Amino acid sequence: MTASDETAPDLRATPAPRLLWRRWEDGAVVYREDRGETHFLDPATAAVLVRLCESPVPPSPDDLLAAMRAATAAGGGGDGDGDAGTARHLARILDRLARAGLVQRHTLADAPAP
Repeated sequence: MTASDETAPDLRATPAPRLLWRRWEDGAVVYREDRGETHFLDPATAAVLVRLCESPVPPSPDDLLAAMRAATAAGGGGDGDGDAGTARHLARILDRLARAGLVQRHTLADAPAP
């Protein structure tokens, strides 16, 4: 199943500048240096943000789904409503990351070219 197989909002984002990490098996803590903010991330959310931060080009929605599913399979769980590993779950993760100021969401029209 690809991200296009499900109805989901835009799934592209770029990470915030200068994030400091501490990772564990059951999640991660991210510190945004320029704002002095610390955020706890569950494994699936951490996997998505890691993929966004470490990819030399903006990862595709399918790349983000693969990272999220790998973390979920390793015990990262979902949102508790049976949609772990779906595009809808990924969209919620990106929304949470955007609200926390850890990523900037893009519409497909203004997303950086892969």
